[in-house]
Amino acid sequence: MNFYFFKFISIFKLDSTSTKKIFQKLTIFCHLLKYEKGKNMKVINLFGAPGAGKSTTMLGLTWLMKMNQLNVELTTEYFKELVMADSVSSKFGGQLSVLAEQNKRLEVLDGKNDFAVTDCPLPLIGYYTPQNYIPGFEPLVQSLFNKYDNHNYLILRKHDFEEQKRIHDDNQSKDIEAKLPEYLNKMGIQYTVLQSSHSIVEDIFNDLIENQVIQLNKKRKRLTF
Repeated sequence: MNFYFFKFISIFKLDSTSTKKIFQKLTIFCHLLKYEKGKNMKVINLFGAPGAGKSTTMLGLTWLMKMNQLNVELTTEYFKELVMADSVSSKFGGQLSVLAEQNKRLEVLDGKNDFAVTDCPLPLIGYYTPQNYIPGFEPLVQSLFNKYDNHNYLILRKHDFEEQKRIHDDNQSKDIEAKLPEYLNKMGIQYTVLQSSHSIVEDIFNDLIENQVIQLNKKRKRLTF
């Protein structure tokens, strides 16, 4: 089902009024997705404002999990790649195209990996999307997100803001950090709040073990970060 839907949006440009009208009729797709579940892959979602350290934490956590013999891969943020390429999302079909690509990066891992770590949880795409974008977009984001076995962490920045390679500045990042929890609560997303620190990778790893999301082989020596 997902294949045909995203094949559809890859053909049509979201900037056209006709495509938006067609998409309005596809809101039933969101309801169908409620009955489509993933293949038990656990997704570790790292939420946070720009510059919070999501990408760095993702890299460290994925490395630590791999070193402890866990079947895990990471999924990077597609929109950041567009920014690095001096592109804008509208050239690639708008936010719906960004959502499709980000979900694809998870979907190709599902069934082949036990874990995925991402610095771009699907609801973040919904957060950055204007409210008047397309009717039904937010329920679609939520339905896709709910397909997976999600374990969520909200990272609060406690270090200096790095402005290079970003479209937001320090003040905008602080504003997003203040408003993001309200959006996650509205979406019904439960999360653990952590402050950025040198120990954050170990903190998340230990929390996953404590909550039995991760079960290590007791015969193997546990490696630390």
